[in-house]
Amino acid sequence: MKNQSGLTLVELMVTTAIMAIIITTAVPAFKGLFESKSIPQIASLFEKSIKLARTEAINRNTKINIKPVSGSGDWAQGWYLEYILVDDDDDTADEPVLIRTFPAVPGNPSFTSETFEGDGFTLRANGQLDNAVGDFTLYSPTNCAAGSYTLSLLVSGSIKKAESACP
Repeated sequence: MKNQSGLTLVELMVTTAIMAIIITTAVPAFKGLFESKSIPQIASLFEKSIKLARTEAINRNTKINIKPVSGSGDWAQGWYLEYILVDDDDDTADEPVLIRTFPAVPGNPSFTSETFEGDGFTLRANGQLDNAVGDFTLYSPTNCAAGSYTLSLLVSGSIKKAESACP
């Protein structure tokens, strides 16, 4: 009788079935793990972007607009910072200059503000908020364990981040 080397078809099928079972149970757990990491990171990124906008407003001595990319209240699609380049010539329009764009956030979080919808908000040249104060809510609708944050924009132009209950 010859020595057998390699796997039989039955062994290969059993191994494949076991791997399929492990993968189907592990993928949802990893998704929840990634969501629980991404919500705090998104809140931190937004907080840093407001600090950048304040710094740019003070350094450039001009107003900085922070607007959602979507043009609606959905900040999860990304946001951008711009200032208006004022031209002394009356025959040309003042033109917005892009400072930085922040891309859409990973996953499918809810990141909205009832106060700052499509027009966003503006920081004055002294770094203070030009508009009314307001809040942003950030959470994962499919995974409350990932965390929920309320980001409050203050008159000073700074942002206050606080964990909140999942809606």
